[in-house]
Parts: sequence; structure tokens; C-alpha cells
Amino acid sequence: MCRWIPKGSINSTILTNILRTLDDLGCYDKGRRVGFKPMLLLNAHGSRMKLGFPSCLNYVGAKWVVSIGVPYGTTL
Repeated sequence: MCRWIPKGSINSTILTNILRTLDDLGCYDKGRRVGFKPMLLLNAHGSRMKLGFPSCLNYVGAKWVVSIGVPYGTTL
């Protein structure tokens, strides 16, 4: 899977498509059957936090655990 935007970074649409593609391919089905949920670790940069992305994770039965950290925390 290859996605890009003109700025050369990642955005909420790309992240949503990645998670949906991984789910469609069944990449984590074995772990989910034994009670595990895959996790995605993000910084909270605005380009990743558009309304479409968090809303696809906030429902009962969500298939992903997402941890959102402090923006630009990698420099600390």
C-alpha cells in the first residue's frame, strides 16, 4: 500500500485508509480472536486529527487501540 500527499507527510485520510486496509486483509484477526487489539501510536499533530480519523475509532466494537501523544514530543 502506498499513499502520499503533496506535502510529503501523512494525514487523517491516509491513516484511516491504512487501518481499513489492514482490517480488510485480516492482518490482526488471529490476535483479535484471543482478545488482543492492535495499537497505533501517534503524535497529536493537527494533520492527523481531522474529524474523520478519530470518529472512525470512537465506537463500541472499535478494532483498534490508538494512543495519541504530545505533538512534537520526539524532540524532548
